[in-house]
Amino acid sequence: MNNQLTLTERLKLPTSKFFKPLVTGGIWVAALAAALVAFQTQLAAAGIPVPAVVELIAEGLTILSATVAGIAKLTVDFDHTETKQYLKLRGLVL
Repeated sequence: MNNQLTLTERLKLPTSKFFKPLVTGGIWVAALAAALVAFQTQLAAAGIPVPAVVELIAEGLTILSATVAGIAKLTVDFDHTETKQYLKLRGLVL
């Protein structure tokens, strides 16, 4: 039954309580890492050298945290009232 939900439906339904902090934390870390990458780009444009390892770590954090947030957001809280109502409406009762 769980495999019958589309990606759009999964994004619209409530996220499991366990994964909500992962979504929020992933978004924050991705935003901070992206800001760090942008800051490093500005420093490099001004002629100030930036160590390659710092840039590599910041880019890796951006990708990793955005991926964690995206995957965690696709989880569904099947015990939530809104989810149960939606599944019943679609004929996918647990």
